[in-house]
Amino acid sequence: MKKFIILAWLLLPCIVFAQEKEYSFNELLIGFHSNKLSRGQLLSFALKAKEIHQDSIGRIAALKFKKKYLANGNFRFSLNPDLQPLLDGFPNIFGVNDPLVKYMSKNQKKTDAALATPGISIFIIKNAITSDIINPLVYKNGKFQSEEPNWQIIEKKVRTYADSKTTKTLLINTKFGWYKAKNDWPNIVRCQIERIDHDGIDTEGLAGVMLNNIVYYEIFKYGDLPALNKGLSYMKLLLKHNPNEDAWIDTYANLLYKLGNTTEAMKHEQRALDIAKTKKNRDREKEYIEVLDKMGTGQPTW
Repeated sequence: MKKFIILAWLLLPCIVFAQEKEYSFNELLIGFHSNKLSRGQLLSFALKAKEIHQDSIGRIAALKFKKKYLANGNFRFSLNPDLQPLLDGFPNIFGVNDPLVKYMSKNQKKTDAALATPGISIFIIKNAITSDIINPLVYKNGKFQSEEPNWQIIEKKVRTYADSKTTKTLLINTKFGWYKAKNDWPNIVRCQIERIDHDGIDTEGLAGVMLNNIVYYEIFKYGDLPALNKGLSYMKLLLKHNPNEDAWIDTYANLLYKLGNTTEAMKHEQRALDIAKTKKNRDREKEYIEVLDKMGTGQPTW
């Protein structure tokens, strides 16, 4: 018994070394063509191929991995964080009828926890629905079709595979892309407002900056009266959380001006200018002075 234990300890480092060995791409390629790669090696090969821009062979390897290890529907023990790079790198290999996608649809929180990646399930689900259901109905020969898609039919089909919240998100994003490609600004603005109201307003960090940009460059410049009032409500909320952001005050002032409230608009634009002076931001000082001049003489600022 003692000899056996000693022998086992002598062999253990060799076993660990074999498990941890890093194989080069060429070594993995040889093993792939001879069908001798283990589960971990096949996954590593697919990811290495993508990393060095061998996308075609990488996709073939990823599809082979999916067929061999992710097609039996038993994911209780097979899902782990090692799979996350595969899902990130090859989301388009998963369709709405794949067992993994069906499992994710019913077990999103459990799957995200198993993969140690919050949101990975909904990412894969949305991508599968977009590729399999939506794109064939809005694209033709790789481009958006000329006639406006039947959004009701698309929504009905998507609802077969997604909950109401995900369905609405996908529909808004698709509409926005289609209208953007057509330079249909009234509908672009409607989609943006629908998206903001659906997702909720985030005033923190980059999210606040992005919201301000949407309000200024899209809603303010191209929106109708109801859209301008919506934009005004968004900016009030942004400024409530950050009242001294001069760029946001400028957006707010411009909305007021376009809505016909010149006196209040100039008051807020002057405040934006004063803050810019305090910050010694010469470019914004110049911009705000020009805006004030236009407001004072009744010229459009858009």
